[in-house]
Amino acid sequence: VPLDHGDVLAINANRSAVLFTDTSSAVPWSLSVTPFKGTAIRLANGQVMMLTQNSVVRVDPETGDFSSVLSGLPQSISCLLKETDTLWVGEPLGLGHIVDQSYTRLPIDKALDIDRIEFIQRGPDGQLWLGTDNGLFRFSARDGVLRPIPGLEGMTVRTMAVIDGLVFIGTYGNGAFVQDASGLHSFPLDHRGFAAHVHAF
Repeated sequence: VPLDHGDVLAINANRSAVLFTDTSSAVPWSLSVTPFKGTAIRLANGQVMMLTQNSVVRVDPETGDFSSVLSGLPQSISCLLKETDTLWVGEPLGLGHIVDQSYTRLPIDKALDIDRIEFIQRGPDGQLWLGTDNGLFRFSARDGVLRPIPGLEGMTVRTMAVIDGLVFIGTYGNGAFVQDASGLHSFPLDHRGFAAHVHAF
């Protein structure tokens, strides 16, 4: 998670946290994040929002102070997206949101079955784009329909970045793609094939 002043907070698989400063030094973070669920996002005010076992909490990186956003959530939540007054929540098979301390599951008419939402992000068309373990989908709030992005069916889509109107898409095992006005194009792989697994741009 990128923080202010060039610092980066890294939360490890063993649930300990390390703060990397702009001088490249690494120091243990004073905050205990157990039981961290693997999702943390930086807010505009510099604070960090993260998902624990069945709660969303807000953390001040300067002090390590916790404040609860909402507890009693499904333990299957996999990702978050914070927008103004709405916190979007991804579950394995659907989408929900938290508004005014209340969690609502959205009725979704799925064009295809989805398997675990890896991320939620705004696309260049203003719609929510959902990366899942079997493709990339666009969610239309108007009719509640999930529509797949052609060419990525069955792929685990791990990450996405929108840069100057281009959509960069990273998959787990199938490499990277960019979508422009003419369609979807694959990146060339490096000679060892390491770029087949893309976690970030």
